[in-house]
Amino acid sequence: MFSRSVRAAEEALAPFRGLVTLEALIRFNPLNAFVKPPAYTLAVDGASVDTQLTPDYSVPFKARDGRMLTSLVGAHLEAGVRAGRIGQGVHAVGVVLDGRPVASASFDFSVLD
Repeated sequence: MFSRSVRAAEEALAPFRGLVTLEALIRFNPLNAFVKPPAYTLAVDGASVDTQLTPDYSVPFKARDGRMLTSLVGAHLEAGVRAGRIGQGVHAVGVVLDGRPVASASFDFSVLD
């Protein structure tokens, strides 16, 4: 798409300059009864960030009665955070459900370009 012009590529990517994208992939137990994924969000140092949640469904399969079904197998979480908000240093990035942390990991953002 940008093979003809470096300038076009730079202009297209300008809105994303200074943006850090955080992602998490959640997998549910195969026996879950969720119809839609719970309202998980991402958090940096305990503060929730605006998160896009996309459900992940299985490939369609045929039920015993002949109907084609899919099941909810997980969810993909994504959040764009301005680099200035995170800054340089080690920060905890976590998954939150109903205001309570579900999982977290520490990341050293000072090593990112």
